[in-house]
Amino acid sequence: MKIDKEQLAYYERELQYLRKSGAEFARQHPKVASSLGLTPTSSSDPQVERLIESFAFLTSTLQRKYDDQFPTFSQTMLGVLYPQLVAPIPPMSIAQFDIDPSKGKSTTGQTIARGSNLYVQTDKGVPCRFQSCYDLTLWPLSVADVRITPAANYDFRDSFCPYPYVLRIRLKTQAKKLQEYDIRSLCFYIDADHFIANWMFECLFLENNTYATYNPAQESHRIMRGEEIVERVGFKEEEMVLPTYPQAPSSFNLIQEYFALPQKFMFFRLNQLDFSGCDDEVDLLIPMTSYDDSLKKNLQITTDSIKLGCTPVVNFFTHLTDPIDFNKRALFYPLTADVQKQRYMEIHTVEEVHQTIRGSKDVKKLSPYFSYDHGDVTNQQNYFYHLQQNPAIDSPGTKTEISFVDLGFNKQTPKHETIYAKVKCTNRDLAHSLRPGTRLYGEKPLPVSQVSLITQPTASIYNPGSGNYHWQLISQLTTDYVILGAKDNDVAVKVVKESINVFKRQVSHAMMTDGSDIMRFSTHDIVRRIGRDAWRGFLNGAAYHITFSEASYAKKDVMGFSAVLDHYFKNFSYTVSFTELSVFKPDEEKVWKVWPVQKI
Repeated sequence: MKIDKEQLAYYERELQYLRKSGAEFARQHPKVASSLGLTPTSSSDPQVERLIESFAFLTSTLQRKYDDQFPTFSQTMLGVLYPQLVAPIPPMSIAQFDIDPSKGKSTTGQTIARGSNLYVQTDKGVPCRFQSCYDLTLWPLSVADVRITPAANYDFRDSFCPYPYVLRIRLKTQAKKLQEYDIRSLCFYIDADHFIANWMFECLFLENNTYATYNPAQESHRIMRGEEIVERVGFKEEEMVLPTYPQAPSSFNLIQEYFALPQKFMFFRLNQLDFSGCDDEVDLLIPMTSYDDSLKKNLQITTDSIKLGCTPVVNFFTHLTDPIDFNKRALFYPLTADVQKQRYMEIHTVEEVHQTIRGSKDVKKLSPYFSYDHGDVTNQQNYFYHLQQNPAIDSPGTKTEISFVDLGFNKQTPKHETIYAKVKCTNRDLAHSLRPGTRLYGEKPLPVSQVSLITQPTASIYNPGSGNYHWQLISQLTTDYVILGAKDNDVAVKVVKESINVFKRQVSHAMMTDGSDIMRFSTHDIVRRIGRDAWRGFLNGAAYHITFSEASYAKKDVMGFSAVLDHYFKNFSYTVSFTELSVFKPDEEKVWKVWPVQKI
């Protein structure tokens, strides 16, 4: 049996108390206790010492179980309102899908749907499973060359690029001519180290609403302009990696995903592509807004820095648990996905609990005790289920237990029913042991030649489980009121820092900008006319002004972090019609970046 450090601390505390109180008792009652030989450090009688240590172990276990009940209320409330805040964060990675040239003859591309199931057979005898997180359209294209080149090399630079340099991405077709494919947009992944990837993201989105396509064979070009012409990827509801819930804002997912897998946001999409007239090769030219000669030595841009066919993947898979064993009476019953493989199968989320009466084929869905539908189901079921997750003893991660109660929260024991659950699982720490380049395989046939991991899967991140942490999360309930109403800059900064950093959990990236880098924050009421149609009127909105420290700009990820905050603040602004985030440098009054208006 594995004893964790917290249990050991409880034991030592109880043992110290018993010895000290025993010594005090011996001092006050020498006639009774002197023969027992009690002292503050030990007993001369080994049998007494054994009894004291045994009793200390028993009372420490009881005390810990008692203390563990304190966070139950806060954790349960969060589990109902914001389930993603208390659930573990599973391993995540970036994977690349290479299209099978023999299946790339379609002119409309090959689609890989979000949620496609992938796996790799490991040396532990169990498969490690993943799900894709973005919808992908694969084309028989390859990135032939990527480089930073002077804009002066193109005689049309004055009409689309006011900057000295452009990012040139050369695409090459593997089959038909480019003009034969109905390509309207392409999604790219920036595969580079932290500094280079974030610098490229900054160049793409600082002041950019244009790009050009150049046909080297005919020396012709097209210039594309407009809002969202160069689009951020990873911020929409359908692009979330972690599960979303109707009652909880998806902005919480964005913050968690940013700290757990920042590479998830290193994607961009070029829209309104037009390759008519192009043969087998075309150049995409994107203005580099903050590139100068001083960066040449430090920035190593290669062909592998930009990739097609990539998506985040998450270590998730759906499974049915073993039936619950009611032969032993207990307050909580273990819920196991597979008793033979539970070392590498961890229940992340219980999606449904099902009940069947022995001898009947009817399957009934049970409702949780803490839910919204007691009135609808009270007449249909005699009891509800209640879940709790605690640290596992014999494996890394958590264990899930289930109990059954009536409306008065009195324990119930199903007698003639078979109960099992549909759950979402992870492979515990197995995914984190995989290395970049690991080949993945589709559970169903895919139109690809191979799928491989680009980054090492992250480690699982678990809820600290303490009451203090839960109450920090509960404080998020007041964030919108404080942010919108706080006129004192110091108060607003404290609230914003706390609301952001609480999502870091035990994630720690020294090079990442976070809430501690915020120097100033303020909110202002604004009125804007949103949209260009003549019939549109004026709307009330909230303008957020945020200033980051100079050190955070040196990390080059202020652009990515502020992009996440742009969506994060939107979900706290229920009383206005839109939000607008402006980013400042500490010693400059001029706005560094204004993100496009976010409609509520």
